[in-house]
Amino acid sequence: MTDMVEKEKAASEAAKQNDTVQILNDSDPFDNPVKAVLTDEGNGVKSFTKANGDKFLTGPLGVVFIAAGKSEDNAQKVCGPLEVIGRYRDKKGNGWGRVAVWHDGDNTRHELKISEGDLSTKQSEVFAALASGGLEIFAVPSSGRPNRVVDYIRSYPREALPKLCSTKSYGWHDKGHAFVLPDRVIGDTESGEGVLFDGDEADAPKYASKGTLKDWQDNVASIALCSNRITFFTCIAFAAPLARLVNEPSGGFHLVGDSSLGKSSALRALCSVFASAASDGESGEMGSWRSTDNGLEAFCQSHTDLPMICDEIGQADGKNIGKVLYMIGNESGKRRMTKSLQNKGTASWRLLLASSGEVSAEEFAKRYGVKVDDGINVRLANIEVTNDNGLGIFDCVPDGETSKGLADKLRQYTESRYYGTAGPEFIARLVDDIKQNGINAFTENLEKGLTEFQKTVNSDTDPMVGRVARRFALVAVAGELAIQYGVLPWARKTAWEASQVCFQVWRKGFRSKEDQAADLIRCVLEFHQSNRERFDEVTVLSTGDDIRRSSKDKLLGVIVLNNEHTEVVYLQGPFKSEVLAKNGFPERESLKILKDSGILASNDRLYFFKIAKGKTYHGVPEGRYIRLVPENWVENEPD
Repeated sequence: MTDMVEKEKAASEAAKQNDTVQILNDSDPFDNPVKAVLTDEGNGVKSFTKANGDKFLTGPLGVVFIAAGKSEDNAQKVCGPLEVIGRYRDKKGNGWGRVAVWHDGDNTRHELKISEGDLSTKQSEVFAALASGGLEIFAVPSSGRPNRVVDYIRSYPREALPKLCSTKSYGWHDKGHAFVLPDRVIGDTESGEGVLFDGDEADAPKYASKGTLKDWQDNVASIALCSNRITFFTCIAFAAPLARLVNEPSGGFHLVGDSSLGKSSALRALCSVFASAASDGESGEMGSWRSTDNGLEAFCQSHTDLPMICDEIGQADGKNIGKVLYMIGNESGKRRMTKSLQNKGTASWRLLLASSGEVSAEEFAKRYGVKVDDGINVRLANIEVTNDNGLGIFDCVPDGETSKGLADKLRQYTESRYYGTAGPEFIARLVDDIKQNGINAFTENLEKGLTEFQKTVNSDTDPMVGRVARRFALVAVAGELAIQYGVLPWARKTAWEASQVCFQVWRKGFRSKEDQAADLIRCVLEFHQSNRERFDEVTVLSTGDDIRRSSKDKLLGVIVLNNEHTEVVYLQGPFKSEVLAKNGFPERESLKILKDSGILASNDRLYFFKIAKGKTYHGVPEGRYIRLVPENWVENEPD
């Protein structure tokens, strides 16, 4: 104990000479029974004395306790090296706690976040957590003996600890300033404080890294260049952190195609930006739709500002797939109540979803007899994978390679060799860029890029097409930003052009409102032509006389020919059932489209042609009918 005695004497002398550090109380809500003094004893040893005279020394050799009024010869070893490195609370000033750090016998670093409440009321649980983490403990509490380890942590001078701002969510903490990943925090708050994750780590994305960024660039990123779709999906990982900065809502992209075309290759490349693409559920982040069966809200919340991967939509619950996609897009879970009937915090998120399957989500839902509206193909944009070139998802392969060989290499690289380096590097450069240029200037430039991309691919007035075009634009701009930062080793415009290709594939397969209206009109105009024998037909002569041909088949209505002007007068029932319902067109919406286009001629407030009582119209008796004038469509046909 000679060294310890000398350090004690030196500390005492230093105190007399006012060389100790006096730290003012800053109104921390916790009543800490410690003199606001932390003394540097030298050689990495620090000490503090409690108000009752008890003293703790801490340093490279561990923590030592000296009771009040006792000499150094009575010092007690408490535990091995244990540092208290900070105290934290949330943005609202609640949830105060302390952070303790130590290394176990294998020299593995451990960090424990302990609330001030637990330090006072759950000391045995705190002690157990420290012991379970491999901290070497000498002062074991027992009946009549205090918990010295917890006492040390609880009594450490609060004023000597840096303040941290805690958060229970991953992603942006202060938008543009601090980004929380499962294995690190990049940046600080706008005020300069460090950020600490204090949420539930059970649902945390399984982010990890292996190899160097250059390894990933030379192998994974180089293979991605052989496919526009893999290139595009890789860029989704960089787009997810940007979505909140430009208020882009949650949405997704869905690769559709037969099995063995390489759809999973695109998801693996995307996954490798932040994590291993292993799908074992333990070491990798390659998720499946099956993982959404339970805990979907927590799964979404843990991927805030990050990409969420769900492979093979065929493993999802087909009856609820529509509800799932709408919940993801709505960015919040159900409101719940606690046992005391108080509102419980609602889970919320902002993310980009990457999915794959042999069919679209809409078609998958139909297999279960579930009808979904058009919005499902907006929230999850379908990108078809074809095999026209015999290479599956690949557009080309290097000499001496095969598409299967490239896919196998990509699996090996992303699962066990090169992963998890590009994403954190991108975010670090993003945070630095915003710090240097300001959040407003950064987002303005981002918005300019989004607008420019949308102009190059979208001339539709349909707002649903515009929504999806903006999401594709975000991926394009994010990829180009990653190229600019040197994270993606590609030539400029690579991400841009791949995004254009994928958008056009989506647009070709998506039926907008305008497209659906055109489909309806085309069907209506063709129906009476292909079913002419089922109509009565009336030819109106210039003399005013009518020549009538009666149908022998079940009557649908009457076709009226008047000086080469054609009208089709349908009976209501057959028109609704055989023209609309059998072709999947909703009644009221379809009638409105036909009326707005000029094809539907009505003489009432709604959509019907009324023949007054006791009157006829070219032999059609009194009643309500659907009267169509096909020639009006020619005059109003859009360019």
